[in-house]
Amino acid sequence: MDKLLAEELAPKRIKVENIFLDPNNPRFSEIGEEEEILVEDPRIPEESVQIECLRKLREYFDVDTLKKSIIENGFLPTDRIVVRELKGIKGKYVVAEGNRRLAAIKLILEEYKRGLPRDPNLIKKLEEIECLVYTGKEKDIAWIIQGIRHLSGIKAWPAYSQAIFIQKLVDKYKVEKIELAKKTGMKRGEVTKRLRAIRAFQQAKEDEEYGELITPKDYSLFEEILNRSKLKEWLEWDDKQLKFRNEENLKKLLSWTHPIEGEPQIKWDIHIRELSKLLDYPEIFKEFENGEIDFEQACNEMKEMEMRKKFTKKVKDYLEDLRKIIEKIKKLPTLEIKESKRKNEIVKKLEELKKIIEEQLRLLRK
Repeated sequence: MDKLLAEELAPKRIKVENIFLDPNNPRFSEIGEEEEILVEDPRIPEESVQIECLRKLREYFDVDTLKKSIIENGFLPTDRIVVRELKGIKGKYVVAEGNRRLAAIKLILEEYKRGLPRDPNLIKKLEEIECLVYTGKEKDIAWIIQGIRHLSGIKAWPAYSQAIFIQKLVDKYKVEKIELAKKTGMKRGEVTKRLRAIRAFQQAKEDEEYGELITPKDYSLFEEILNRSKLKEWLEWDDKQLKFRNEENLKKLLSWTHPIEGEPQIKWDIHIRELSKLLDYPEIFKEFENGEIDFEQACNEMKEMEMRKKFTKKVKDYLEDLRKIIEKIKKLPTLEIKESKRKNEIVKKLEELKKIIEEQLRLLRK
């Protein structure tokens, strides 16, 4: 990886008709395709494969907005697409980085062929573009180039895609977390956090009953779970093996987040935070765990108890304040006040205080 970008990328002008979208695009992991079902090089140019790639890019990655921008502003050659030559197919290439840009270019050229009005000068520029050709032998070059570029910074990948990339480098390439943090600009703690959460997510995905209901959109729930020490303890998270040891409790959690029937009781990160708080109220949590009350009722009971606790603390504060007031009044220098010019003011304040005390006593004795 050290010399990869510097020494193994060569500039070359290539006709767009000889460049193909990548059906193994790492970004497709964001739409639930994290399993490595790879399309081999000989099949990548197939029309059906390319149509499916284009469909995903248009549906999930806003290619049409980019296409409109290129039509209006032109294509900037400074942001070159990275490609590699297809094995066994000389002169044909697949994208390693820049699938959205290539998809937008191909759509514009196709629209021009169908007779839509397009600037001929733009079409000429788009028919052949300067690319960077990867000349190395790394199979997962798309993952490596995209990951290094998109792990942090302005064009950062979503957290789930970052986590998948980090896991690939750590597990497959044995890259140390410290080295990975240096290369990507991420903090070491962030790398560790992503790696833990993707392992937790994948463990949940393996559950026979609930696993198929879990999608990459749920990844953030597992980051939140691992941010909560109470939940980690309840699920018996093992930081060495990166897994939950209490599978029974994990199954309970999944039944609340991804029920087979009905609406989930726990949907959002904020619900995970509330669930963690519930563990501080074992009686209420037990009722919820046993199905005697639902999550909303449990949270309401917890909030009522929290309010009672806060009020109990306030009562203690009130008693302390009253004690201080009583001590101050006891220590009033009566003789000196009698001789003071402001005696009447103090008497008036004491009478006012007396009325307030009497009124409060009347209300309390009702």
